[in-house]
Amino acid sequence: SCGRDLFFTPGYAKRICVWNMDTGERTYYPVTEKGDTGQRYVDSYRIGDAIWLLPSSLKQPIVRFDMKCRKAEYWEGYSDAVPEEAADKKRPVFLRQYAKKGKEVYAVVRDSPYLACFDLENRRVSVKKVGDYLLEDLCLDGAVFLFSMRGSDDVIRWEADTGVMEICPSETPGEERGYSNLIKIGGELLLVPTEGSRIMRANPAGKRIEAFCDLPEGLRRMEDVRAGWRRFFSYRCEGDVVRLYPNQADCMVDVHMCERRISGRKFCLEDR
Repeated sequence: SCGRDLFFTPGYAKRICVWNMDTGERTYYPVTEKGDTGQRYVDSYRIGDAIWLLPSSLKQPIVRFDMKCRKAEYWEGYSDAVPEEAADKKRPVFLRQYAKKGKEVYAVVRDSPYLACFDLENRRVSVKKVGDYLLEDLCLDGAVFLFSMRGSDDVIRWEADTGVMEICPSETPGEERGYSNLIKIGGELLLVPTEGSRIMRANPAGKRIEAFCDLPEGLRRMEDVRAGWRRFFSYRCEGDVVRLYPNQADCMVDVHMCERRISGRKFCLEDR
């Protein structure tokens, strides 16, 4: 939000929609400089009066949209920093929400050991190799990064300042389903499964992953069939509640951390 305007940032859309809460008027602003790239923006990040649109594909520009002037600027060429073996411009390489810290954002290059850091203010990008693991998602806790891996229920704990790396083992090894979302809330890490029903929890300092609670029956078999993005498109932390937004269900799912339970609410037109 900015004043009385709400800004809707695109996933597959080509434009930002601005909706005035007083008048109900909608205005649209294009953000794709070169037409339809066939990809999507998987995340957005507000810094001051600017919204940054964060892409899925290396052939898409990173977009800076000024909410006051209503103009878009484009950052291209950042993909030159990604090693050639991981820089596949024919497919999405950033599938998850980006980790954010100050004026920097971080993303793992899909199915590779590379972590990309984007300095949005200075428009610089650096890429670091994190072991030899195939990374899928990440979460940032101060200077500590936590990564999920392809085909594993374990989590990597990596200290960026010292380079110390450890494996946080799951108490239910062998399922090898991985995680759709890694969510930092308070001093804990919530791990939402890519498949199945069991949500896991870890204390980053304790370095062990344990069962926490189960998803509701109706969501246990839910998968994201649209090009394998992620089961829960996004989430928001509100106090001690993690609110999940599923891809293929018209509802919200609340994980109550203190009560160790889950509740859900369907979207209904009558609620408007």
